[in-house]
Amino acid sequence: MSSRGDLEDRLAVEDLIVRYAHAMDSQDWDTFRSCFQADARTTMDLVGEFESSEAVLDLYRTRFTIFAALQHFVSNVVVRLDGDRATAQTYFVSHHVPKDGDPYTHGGTFDFDVVRDAGEWRFSSHMIRIQWSSGVRSPVDQR
Repeated sequence: MSSRGDLEDRLAVEDLIVRYAHAMDSQDWDTFRSCFQADARTTMDLVGEFESSEAVLDLYRTRFTIFAALQHFVSNVVVRLDGDRATAQTYFVSHHVPKDGDPYTHGGTFDFDVVRDAGEWRFSSHMIRIQWSSGVRSPVDQR
């Protein structure tokens, strides 16, 4: 049976994941930044590897301007706690609606390493794996 602290930590990690997805969709870059440790590493299928949260933020700030709407849905969250560390995996479906182009959708997984930093859970690394796509990605999104 899980302890109350474990349940609170699990909910805090799940909330972090939801805030991350919402921050991408709303282009709330302060909230996005708050989800990560500064040196968090990121690996994205179809895009590449990044050595810091600011590098990912710079990419998103540039790329996301082409979209009229974005929606990232996360589900089936699995969290494994280990003291002040955790791992989490979710499924995602992300809908992309370009201002000048046809919509397209990706589905896959988000994998996170998470640490408690100054009392708050933050991502220390994350990986975006694309398992399927529908539609044709916008040219700027293919760099």
